[in-house]
Amino acid sequence: MIDRFIKFFSSMKFVVLLLLIFAFSIGYATFIENDFGTDSAKALIYNTWWFEILLIILGISLILNMIKHKVFRKEKLAILTFHLSFILILLGAAITRYTGYEGMMQINKGESKNTFISDGVFLQIKVHDKDNQYSLDKNM
Repeated sequence: MIDRFIKFFSSMKFVVLLLLIFAFSIGYATFIENDFGTDSAKALIYNTWWFEILLIILGISLILNMIKHKVFRKEKLAILTFHLSFILILLGAAITRYTGYEGMMQINKGESKNTFISDGVFLQIKVHDKDNQYSLDKNM
């Protein structure tokens, strides 16, 4: 059972199919973003469960293909670099998705700022007594 799973997910045809679906999806999202805005593209493509699963399966298949085709050799350093770069991009996308913040910050020449405007809803409470300050910042 596990051998069939590995054989299926490490087949080159499957990876090519995943890459075509990925390319079509982000291409379609580009047109959605152009016509209806960034929020629409996020809602319809980028922040959907199926797009996340696509990226996870693509990453797994890529790693399995790297192992299957033994790209961890000196002769295949260029191929290894390309594949590791793609995996790094997928990891960056995952980190951004789960820990990143999005907002706008206008910085004029000669200024420095430490705040930005976000579409998210936040609750911020600060309480002061004689000696201490207590605060709560919560993403709603």
